[in-house]
Amino acid sequence: MLRTPTILPERAWNTWSARPLEMVFLPLGVRVTPLAYSAHAGRATLFPSGPAVRFGRHALDGSLVEAEAEHAGTRLAWRYRKADPYRVAGAWKSLAHGEWGLRFWVNICLSAECGSAVRYDTARGAAIVKIGHRFVALASRDTPVQVTGHENIEAAAEDYEKNGYFDTRARSVEAPVIVLRFNLEMMRDGVFAASVADDRDLAVGAAQEACGQASADASLAAQTGRFAGCLDAVRDVMAWNTVWDEMNGRIYTSISRNRNLAKFGGYGVWLNDQLFHTLLTGLLDRGLARDNLQVALASATPQGNLACLLTARDAWVDRTQPPIGGFIVWLLYLRLRARDVLELAYPVLARNHAWWWRNRDPQGRLLCSY
Repeated sequence: MLRTPTILPERAWNTWSARPLEMVFLPLGVRVTPLAYSAHAGRATLFPSGPAVRFGRHALDGSLVEAEAEHAGTRLAWRYRKADPYRVAGAWKSLAHGEWGLRFWVNICLSAECGSAVRYDTARGAAIVKIGHRFVALASRDTPVQVTGHENIEAAAEDYEKNGYFDTRARSVEAPVIVLRFNLEMMRDGVFAASVADDRDLAVGAAQEACGQASADASLAAQTGRFAGCLDAVRDVMAWNTVWDEMNGRIYTSISRNRNLAKFGGYGVWLNDQLFHTLLTGLLDRGLARDNLQVALASATPQGNLACLLTARDAWVDRTQPPIGGFIVWLLYLRLRARDVLELAYPVLARNHAWWWRNRDPQGRLLCSY
């Protein structure tokens, strides 16, 4: 196990990966990764963030996630549902075909960040990985056309591009990554599920049971009244942009999951954007609002300034953005009546206000400059 983040159980399965269609059980670092291959284009995709993925509804706790994904002219509807905090069911449905279905392959991959071997139990029809004392099982409604093993996710995609879909040399029942392979001729729609348990048989049984629940109607509480739909939009935007910051071991709502953060070293926190995320997530999820507030306050310098931008490669500690932190925290308190939010923020914000008067009122006129 690479990390032991403190994650509420109801959030544990979520789309916090850099790949928006990848489900991660964060406490164990186990990933369920969709992979698609088009023989017409000769290309595979892991559906990275970008124009090929159109975001739909997304509960903040990951209990429902919907998106559309396109690859080489084939368009798929994608959905995840959580039967309970430790089980997640996924499904795809063909919306448009860019080629003969036999030549387009949808693959579901199971892997663990620690590199533990994943084993495919042919008799049970499930891929299983053990992390510590826990087991994670991945099962599918339909029997895979083929099961292959690879060193990593990228190698699975490369195998398709080098060898196509006829090649059988990658067949395996044990590897760091096990891939369940399906094609759209035989399975125009598909269902799969993953489950975490403290027993191998329990994990497999729970995953198989969850497969039967994947196609049930999915609903999310919707806003009604004069501004019907507005809160739903806030929920979806905040949920899709909430990611796991591997460098700092924390969850935060990023400025955009589609933004290329490579030039920043993997993460980037702009002060006021982070405070706005605190306010918006506070409309729906107190815990996530607190997470975002902690990220904003973490940029505090020893002198009291809150850095304008903090990344893995740079820190704009000599400049700042307008000091809206106190106002945001007060609005959050009025909504949540959470005294712990005030206690968390007050010492940092008080020092920050003092910094403003010392450093941004050079003539002592009680008028701060920005």
